[in-house]
Amino acid sequence: MNRFAVIILLACGIVVAQGAEHNQGRKGGSKQPVQTSRCNDVPAHSFDLILGRPAASSVTVSVLSYDDVDGWLAYGTATGKLVAQTAKRRFKRGEPAEIVLSSLTPNTEYHYQFRSTRGHSDEFAFHTARPPGRPFTFTITADSHLDERTEPSIYQRTLADALAARPDFHIDLGDTFMSEKHPDREDYYAWQWGDAQFIVLDPFWFTQQQRGRKDNWSRTLGSNQYQWLKGTLEASNAKFIFMFIHHLVGGANEQCRGGAEAAPWYEWGGGNPDGTDGCARNRPG
Repeated sequence: MNRFAVIILLACGIVVAQGAEHNQGRKGGSKQPVQTSRCNDVPAHSFDLILGRPAASSVTVSVLSYDDVDGWLAYGTATGKLVAQTAKRRFKRGEPAEIVLSSLTPNTEYHYQFRSTRGHSDEFAFHTARPPGRPFTFTITADSHLDERTEPSIYQRTLADALAARPDFHIDLGDTFMSEKHPDREDYYAWQWGDAQFIVLDPFWFTQQQRGRKDNWSRTLGSNQYQWLKGTLEASNAKFIFMFIHHLVGGANEQCRGGAEAAPWYEWGGGNPDGTDGCARNRPG
């Protein structure tokens, strides 16, 4: 593995730019919190669009319509000239549906618009994966917690700043979409963009199977995810590696708090807080 930097970012629950290559999904079962934040007072609108899984030649568009409607996507490489379009299909009220745009040109900016029999969206843009050596920008937000204690004006300004940076993709580091509360979710995956490898880890699903222990050795990636991470790192030749995880598999307290100072402990670093090695007893093999 040849890399110059490994950057670990905590507080990851979902990545809007989900990787095209990922492992099998896992099921969650947390209780949905009561939505109390004024950030959820969204004006009435016809549909929501979220792009994910950007790759060199494809991207997935998730469409959530608030009425039963027939619609399609128009897209192209020049603004105002959306010469390609998907087949018209039925979108049912309140049921998210995915459209995959494939056979796209790598390292290319595309413009797109959702069109329907009841009206069209604004025109937006996305970029397919950059090859090594090409610079790019990505943005991050973390722990927005729209279910509680979020000031709408600050959150809106944060998103506006991210949009102004014209990122190739945006990473949400958790507690916005709260994907662990949904049964069909992708939990760990990786993708490459330019000179960077992006890796998303799930500290929750396998930890749920370890409940009953009283120390943070109960926090775990699980054997399958650990071996997948090991293989992904060993195979990577990326100059930079970014890893995203919502909680440490360990940490300094019950909430898994702590950054570099807690990294040597428990499964993440292999040690006990008293400085002794803990792997032989707690992670044999």
